[in-house]
Amino acid sequence: MKNITKITLTVISTLFLTFFILLFVIAHYTLVFVLDTQSYGVIFPAEMNSKDPATGQQAVHREWMLLASSHQQLLSEDGLELHAYYIPASKPSDLYVILCHGYRNSALSMAEYAYVYHRAGWNVLVLDHRSHGYSEGRFITMGWKEHEDLIMWIQQLVEHDSQAQVLLHGVSMGAATVMMACGSPSLPENVVAAVEDCGYTSVRDEFLDKIAPVMGFTAQPFLSFASLLNRIQSGYFLEEVNCVEAVSQSEIPILFIHGRRDDFVPFWMLEELYGAATCPKIKLVVPEAAHAQARLVNPQLYWSTVEFFVDRFFSPNKEKISSSANLVRFESN
Repeated sequence: MKNITKITLTVISTLFLTFFILLFVIAHYTLVFVLDTQSYGVIFPAEMNSKDPATGQQAVHREWMLLASSHQQLLSEDGLELHAYYIPASKPSDLYVILCHGYRNSALSMAEYAYVYHRAGWNVLVLDHRSHGYSEGRFITMGWKEHEDLIMWIQQLVEHDSQAQVLLHGVSMGAATVMMACGSPSLPENVVAAVEDCGYTSVRDEFLDKIAPVMGFTAQPFLSFASLLNRIQSGYFLEEVNCVEAVSQSEIPILFIHGRRDDFVPFWMLEELYGAATCPKIKLVVPEAAHAQARLVNPQLYWSTVEFFVDRFFSPNKEKISSSANLVRFESN
């Protein structure tokens, strides 16, 4: 009997240890593959990740942006040198838009957005998020430290122009970054409104949506273990990137945009985000659009909605955004 009990305990212990090791290996590998920019051997340089998120091709007006902009630097709270492109308005203006790109992309992927806003009379600041483009860093934090960096960029901008009226506009991970900033008590009062395009509800939901179909019932314990490893590695739990909670605390207006055919950041996330927001809000759904493609599929609707939203909250001394967007489409043919 004692031998049987001993064998049983040994088998159980071995199975438990095997399961623990398997969880560790999968969690570590996933974090490395998803969040470690050196998993490909190099930190992604700007020229390697500047493709337009909607087309997968080199961003329209990329060369214009390189020629029209000056380089800006900022030291993050954890000592990383961050980079951005700044394009001043053609005429003096207190209107500023800060553009936030998506996962594993760069500021140059937002060149068309920058062009549209600049043609409409805005000062434009386009960020290379940490670990992307020319900014330093190794680990992507999916909006956690990125939103802290964004707030520092806003503070630096306000130091330059105390009368600045700031619009935030982010796509995908950039949208999550914007939403996280909107819910922060540290957000400067100069931020008037925000546009989030196809952002996720939370990193937890996004991970589960992509991992659960593969791992089945082990997805939840895996995620908890991955979150603990990430806390040790990067200083935050994955659950802390919660955009639903952030927008529920936002006091500034938000325009929510999503494509109904989005299967990378599922469409249901838009409904949850929009429902949680208690601030002034507008929702734009583009039925035919996949991830980050709302602007591409229906540019007139996209930019006219942005213009309608902006007109409600910003002073009127600006050009029409939708007219500038039409010019972009004409010139890009």
